[in-house]
Amino acid sequence: MGNKLTSEEKANLKKIGIINQKQEEYYTVRFLSDVGYFKAEQIEALAKIARDFGNGEISLTSRLTIEIPFIKEENINKVIDRAKEEKLRIGGAGNTVRAIVSCKGTVCKHGMIDTRKLSKEIEDEFLGREVPSKFKIGIFGCMNSYGKAQSNDFAVIPKFNIAMNEMDFLVFLGGRAGRKARKANPMKKKFKEDDLIRLLDKTIEFFNENATKKERFAEVIERLGENKVEDEIIKKFKAEI
Repeated sequence: MGNKLTSEEKANLKKIGIINQKQEEYYTVRFLSDVGYFKAEQIEALAKIARDFGNGEISLTSRLTIEIPFIKEENINKVIDRAKEEKLRIGGAGNTVRAIVSCKGTVCKHGMIDTRKLSKEIEDEFLGREVPSKFKIGIFGCMNSYGKAQSNDFAVIPKFNIAMNEMDFLVFLGGRAGRKARKANPMKKKFKEDDLIRLLDKTIEFFNENATKKERFAEVIERLGENKVEDEIIKKFKAEI
């Protein structure tokens, strides 16, 4: 890869998780975890990449990915090749479904579901899917994560239905952090675990059909109204039952 990449080339790199820094000659490379987990040998490989091609440092992101900063432009292809050799995944940027965030409900004593299993199923289906603007998904294991669920575009929390002696799921739509923060509210309807992938698919379908370019899902909800968005998604969901 030659020096002096164009703005379009930089934008294309960002889509695959290679992000131009404010220090123009350097890039940060983002590595995807397995819904929050790296194997020990992967961590060792990442440390070697940071020493060989970066400044020896590794940073963590809020979406449970790892970033290696200060990669020189001429070393980008070398990092990509090394990542392939070590079976490391680069990604999690651009107008796509981002890395799935999962709490430690699989091992946490408060966890009511196997969050890792559900998160992996959702990641396998949706990670990297193109959308009008970034789309963030959170899978949480108990009510202690209520606030975290409110800051994702789509998030779920289990809630045990004592009357029916079965697990229901609260689904949150249109949360957003940052300068235009919006707290998501749970949908009026509750769902079963087997419903979640189809519901998410219909939510993303609705987002793609109704958002303008670069418009976040939170903004779509604010523009169209929470009740209308929920009703339209439920209509799509029920149409395939």
